[in-house]
Amino acid sequence: MHVGCLLSEQVENLVKASSSVLVSPDNITLILSVADISVKGNWSYNFAKWFFSFSDSGCFEVSLSGVSISLSVSLGLDTSGHLTIWSTSCSCSISSISISSRGGASWLYTVYAGFVKEPILIQLQTNLCEAAATVINGSVNDRLTSFPLQMTVFSDWLFDYSFRSAPNLQDGFLDTQHKATFSYKGNTTESPILVRNLRATGYFMYVANVTIRQ
Repeated sequence: MHVGCLLSEQVENLVKASSSVLVSPDNITLILSVADISVKGNWSYNFAKWFFSFSDSGCFEVSLSGVSISLSVSLGLDTSGHLTIWSTSCSCSISSISISSRGGASWLYTVYAGFVKEPILIQLQTNLCEAAATVINGSVNDRLTSFPLQMTVFSDWLFDYSFRSAPNLQDGFLDTQHKATFSYKGNTTESPILVRNLRATGYFMYVANVTIRQ
């Protein structure tokens, strides 16, 4: 017996996407809302057993409406002073799904699709959450852990702004502690000035506390 199947798809349309970020003492929640998503693609398959064979092909379109993903993340700190991020929970909702097919025996498949919409919807919600978590734990975390923590100033000086601890989350903002020292290149002597907290609220940031070491 031989069974072969080929499926190819691409996102054709994405309408009215919006996003927001909520900061609370427990975590940071990323919310992405999309009004409509359309996915189009082609399908084909062949079935052969003994002297019997059958094949068919065509195209399909899947339309999703009212897609919303809420992903909660936590921030940490690695041994090099870089921030780390990982997903802690995710929920996804899709208001409606429409499946249509053309070509071959599409009329039969379209009728059958009406009976499997619910399990397809549940699986899509699971897959979208898994994809979002993969992006956060993979590429986003990689960018944070590779972000430069020093910058050269006037050719011979280094400004070190590495984190001293993981961010402290509050309602609507977060507090961060940075090393914030200037040193001559090659000189690792600690600066007597320590910036203790840098508060970030939206896009506005300011130094909250500065301590001078004795």
